[in-house]
Amino acid sequence: MWKKSVAPGAGALDQTITVKRRTDVSDGQGGSNPTTATLGTVKVHVEPVRGQELVIADRKAGVQTYRLTGRSAGIWSGLLVSDLLVWNGVELNVVSVPDVGRVRYLTVEAQSGVVNS
Repeated sequence: MWKKSVAPGAGALDQTITVKRRTDVSDGQGGSNPTTATLGTVKVHVEPVRGQELVIADRKAGVQTYRLTGRSAGIWSGLLVSDLLVWNGVELNVVSVPDVGRVRYLTVEAQSGVVNS
């Protein structure tokens, strides 16, 4: 299904996304509280893939899937499916991070409109 990412043209990495990681923080009483920690920002190329309506919790929700391509270095090369991406104020849940070995660019899919707990 996944192939090695093709290098985008010059200037194609024109969008900035923020990468956040979900973690648990001790509440000081033996429990923990879920929170997110900002890892940093990455320049990527964003391409809309598809849009659809899904029924989530007995309600219709619009779901948009995006393909994001960025340089396979730093934060982007260590991306996890549990990570949260923020693009233009919209939260995106990472759907897939292919393990394609050593490549210059990494392409992942992410969705808006769904909650990833």
